[in-house]
Amino acid sequence: MVRETVRLLNAGDLDGLRQLLHPEIAMWGPTGWPESGPMVGPDAVVRQFERIGEDFEERHSEIVELTRAGEWVVGGLQWHTRGRGSGIESTAELWFAHRFREGRIVEIRWFWKRDDALGAAGAEGAPRP
Repeated sequence: MVRETVRLLNAGDLDGLRQLLHPEIAMWGPTGWPESGPMVGPDAVVRQFERIGEDFEERHSEIVELTRAGEWVVGGLQWHTRGRGSGIESTAELWFAHRFREGRIVEIRWFWKRDDALGAAGAEGAPRP
């Protein structure tokens, strides 16, 4: 499901993404992010992804790691972007912890560091797969 989430975001398919979100979803941005959250409910989460997309002419994410930790999936991704106004290209590494309920994503927490994402999922120090 996490891979499908990234595929849908890369394709700009926010309606498809909405189908993967639990009605009670909450999402938090990483420390220092302008909209740190929580964004609560599918509409707020989708709106945040739309807002982020407005800043970039091009954006693409690639998963670099996935680890299961109980009801959580922790992962890292490389986020490649090109600014809409500036044309500046950049790559950022972001880490996330997704929690699931009833077959949908109910919680998303974003982090700058792998260990922080693992800690949020209660898997601090978990080995790399």
